[in-house]
Amino acid sequence: MRLRPSPFTKSNFLHAKKMYQQGMSLGSVLTWPIRSRTERPYVFKLRDGTSFLTPHDGVNFQLLWREIWVEEVYAKAGIHIAPEATVVDIGANIGLFSIWAATRCERGRVIAVEPSPRMADLVRQNAARNRKSITVLQVACGGAEGKAVLYTPYGDEARNTLDAPDSSVPVRALADVELVSLKELFNRSNVEKCDLLKVDCEGSEYDILLKSPVEVLDRVQQIALEYHPGFNESDTPGKLEGFLKDRGFQVCCQPLDTPGFGYMYARKPS
Repeated sequence: MRLRPSPFTKSNFLHAKKMYQQGMSLGSVLTWPIRSRTERPYVFKLRDGTSFLTPHDGVNFQLLWREIWVEEVYAKAGIHIAPEATVVDIGANIGLFSIWAATRCERGRVIAVEPSPRMADLVRQNAARNRKSITVLQVACGGAEGKAVLYTPYGDEARNTLDAPDSSVPVRALADVELVSLKELFNRSNVEKCDLLKVDCEGSEYDILLKSPVEVLDRVQQIALEYHPGFNESDTPGKLEGFLKDRGFQVCCQPLDTPGFGYMYARKPS
């Protein structure tokens, strides 16, 4: 009989200790090494009472939670959320950012956009369990209206993309999804003013923004996005930065160590 590695390793202990220091509940910390080896969804609880139903990939959840809730990567370079703000979250995943934003705009509203049927359902469940009023749209955002195929590289549904990676990357088609432009998304949700547009959509950020007309971008006051390699060689962070500056935004870029990846923050002058 082949024995599986023990979850009680020094590495897991140090990881669990860090999770607790960053706000995770003791129960979630103590059971994480064992639960991370199962194939079932489970709940992570924070000491402030917030909780998240997650897929079985707890490691991916923890990375996103740390980036959004601990490091606050979407609230840098002067980006802020006022209590009455309207926030649009493109690439909502399981709702980590949407719920984080909802705690800051209690008199405003949050619109979560997530193309994966399973992830969109988790956004709804997590909004309900945390008593947050979040509008969930199960659509993909791109440069036009139509239909598209959603792919899951490496079998990771949380990292879904509209671009089929090259043959060196294991990938499967997940679902046929509705595709909407930013203009249609705003019109459908009655967004006259978007105080913060958050974007994390695995390369679709170029189509979404570069193909948006001026009158749509005029509605946007702030943008916080994670950029990725584009679907076309001409889609580069430099091109997107220049485009946004031409539309009146002040732009700050923070590249990551991995080439082609980083964060971009854009704000209209006050």
